[in-house]
Amino acid sequence: YRFTPVESPSKAILPDTDLMYKNLVERSNYENLARPEIYFNYEDFQARMVEPLRSAFNVLAIGLLNEGKEKRAVSVMDQAIQLLYTPHLKPSFSNLQAGDIFLHLGNATVAEKLSAAVFDYAYLEVEESVTNDQQIEQLPLFLLQRSSDLLNRLGRTDYPAKVDALL
Repeated sequence: YRFTPVESPSKAILPDTDLMYKNLVERSNYENLARPEIYFNYEDFQARMVEPLRSAFNVLAIGLLNEGKEKRAVSVMDQAIQLLYTPHLKPSFSNLQAGDIFLHLGNATVAEKLSAAVFDYAYLEVEESVTNDQQIEQLPLFLLQRSSDLLNRLGRTDYPAKVDALL
């Protein structure tokens, strides 16, 4: 991010999309993230490296869309899918953000895939808590509900039904 000398019509901070694109897409190498044989623990890598990168790609894509640069936003998100949303990396809230972006871009297939990955992951965590009569943690429950909502918008009414049956 860089500050710009232009006042934003909203209170949101406007990203410098040219600089972000250069740093995230052109200058960076994500080869190790794409290798499933490399183990990334949650605390050190997933939470501190993968999640911020996913969020940065999402912010860049939204910034490009706000600037009317849809083709470049599609390119950014396509690269993010290839590099940062691979099956060996844990799904998270950023999947849902990316799903919303892909839905906006008209790619419901990728939006569904990203959302279903979050749903499946969160469902197992919530189901385990319910089965063991433990208190349900807020993050998995939130992810379950948000992914279910997005999947429902995509016409997948079976997902909200699964949540209702579980809870």
